[in-house]
Amino acid sequence: MKKIFFAVVMMAVALSASAQPREKADFKAGKNSLEIGFNPFATNWENFRIDDLKYRRFFGRHALRVGLGIDVISEKRGEITTYDRDEDSKVGSVENYEKNSATALSFKAGYEYHFNVAPRVSLYVGGEFVYTGAFGKTTNYTSEEYKEYSDNKIIGSKDALYDMSTKASGKYNAFSVNALAGIDFHIYRGLYLGTEITLGYQYKKFSDPLVEGTDVEHFYDAAGKLTGGHEIAKTIDGSRQITTGYLIGPDGERTEINDITDVEGVNNDQSFKLAVAGSLRIGYRF
Repeated sequence: MKKIFFAVVMMAVALSASAQPREKADFKAGKNSLEIGFNPFATNWENFRIDDLKYRRFFGRHALRVGLGIDVISEKRGEITTYDRDEDSKVGSVENYEKNSATALSFKAGYEYHFNVAPRVSLYVGGEFVYTGAFGKTTNYTSEEYKEYSDNKIIGSKDALYDMSTKASGKYNAFSVNALAGIDFHIYRGLYLGTEITLGYQYKKFSDPLVEGTDVEHFYDAAGKLTGGHEIAKTIDGSRQITTGYLIGPDGERTEINDITDVEGVNNDQSFKLAVAGSLRIGYRF
C-alpha cells in the first residue's frame, strides 16, 4: 500500500503541473470539506465496507477533522455430505452450516497540517484519536441422520444435531492514537481525490461472549427403539459454563446432568499497528 500511496503522490504532482494554466477557471478551495473513504480492492463481495465518512474544517494550513467509520461483515457457507452404500454401510447425510456477522462503528477526531506542494496538490501530516465499538455473532451447526445396514437389513439408525454456537456473540471496545500522512489532489473546483496512511497504537478491551447451544444424539435399534445418546444444553456466559440435560442409557433410561464449571475468560489485547486507512478517498471542498 505504501507503493500505491507514493504513486498517487507522483501522479498528482505531474497532473497538477500540467493543469496550472486552467487554475483560476476550475479550482476553488473552501474552508470545509466532506468526503468518503472506501476500499475498492476488497475480494469478498459479500462484505460491505465504508472506511470512513469525514468532515474537515480548514484554518489556513491547519485543519480539524471528525469522522465516522462503518464496517459490516456477513458471510455464510454450508455443505451436505451423503453416505454412499457402495462404500459405507450407512444411508443418510451430514449437513454443516456456518454464518458469521459483525458490525463495527468507529468515531474519529484529529488534526492536519497541510503543505501546498503544487496549486492542486496538498500533502498533510497530523494525528487522530479513534474509538471503535464492535459486535459479532456466529451461528454454527451440524446435523446428521442415517440408517445403518448389514446384509441389506437395517440394524440401527441415528439422528443428531450439534448446535453448540448458535448464539455465540462477543464485542469489544478499542482505543487508538494514530499519526497520519496523506495527500489531496483537486480535480475540478472543490472536487478532490486522496489517500492516507496511518501508524498508531491500539488498545482493545473485549467483553465476555455469550454462547448458547445444544448437543443432541439419538441411537435406535433395528426396531426403532431408542438405545442411547444424550440431550444436552450448554451456556457459556463469561467465565461460567452451565451444562444441563440427560444421558440416555441402553434401555432408554435418562440420567440428569446439571453442572457448572469455570472456563477461561477473554484477554485484552494491545498492539502496535501499521494500517492503511481509506485506500481511496473522494470528497468536495466548499
